[in-house]
Amino acid sequence: MSEFEKLYESTIIEELFIGQLVKGQVVNVGKGEVFVDIGYKAEGIIPLGELAYPVPERAGGIVEAGQLLKLVVVALNDNEGNVTFSKIKADRMIAWQELTAAVQAEQAVTGKVTEVVKGGVVAAVSGLRGFIPASQLELKYTEDLEKYVGQTIELLPIEVEEQIQKLVLSRKKLLQLKKERDEQRLFPLLVLGRC
Repeated sequence: MSEFEKLYESTIIEELFIGQLVKGQVVNVGKGEVFVDIGYKAEGIIPLGELAYPVPERAGGIVEAGQLLKLVVVALNDNEGNVTFSKIKADRMIAWQELTAAVQAEQAVTGKVTEVVKGGVVAAVSGLRGFIPASQLELKYTEDLEKYVGQTIELLPIEVEEQIQKLVLSRKKLLQLKKERDEQRLFPLLVLGRC
C-alpha cells in the first residue's frame, strides 16, 4: 500500500472549506461527472469541466473507479446539496510547483499544442495553458504555425509566474541544446578522421 493510500485511509474529514486540498477516491464515473469519497458526510462530485484541461467529452478514460485523486473544494453546497471538487485546480497547484522547479533545473516538459494565437501557439502542459512564441518553436523562424496544432512536443519552461498565471515555453532552446550536444559528440570523430 502506498503512502498516499495509507494517508487516505487514515483521514476522516470533519470540516471542509473552499480552496482546501483533499484526497479522494473515485467511487463512480458517469458520462458528465465523477463521484468521489473523501471521508466526509456524503460523496462529492467532480463536474466534467473541473476534471481535465482541455475539457474532455466524457469522464471515462480520464479517471477510473478506485483511483485516488488530489482535489480542491470549489463549492460546499451546489443546488442539490453536494460538495463540488476540482481536479483541475489541484493539478494546477501541483503543476505550478513542478514547473517552477523545472525552470530552475532547466528540465524539459511535454505539452500538446492546442491552438494558434497571435504571435505563437498555445500548449496544454500538466493541465496549464502555456504560450510558445513563434520565435521559440524552431531554430529558425517558421510562419506555418498550424502544423503544430495537435502535436505533443518537448518544451523548456522559460517563464513561470503563478501569481499572474503566466507560462512561457520554448522548443527552440531544447533544439539548441540537442544541436550543441550532437556537435560536441561529433567533433572528436571529425578531428580523428582528419588525422
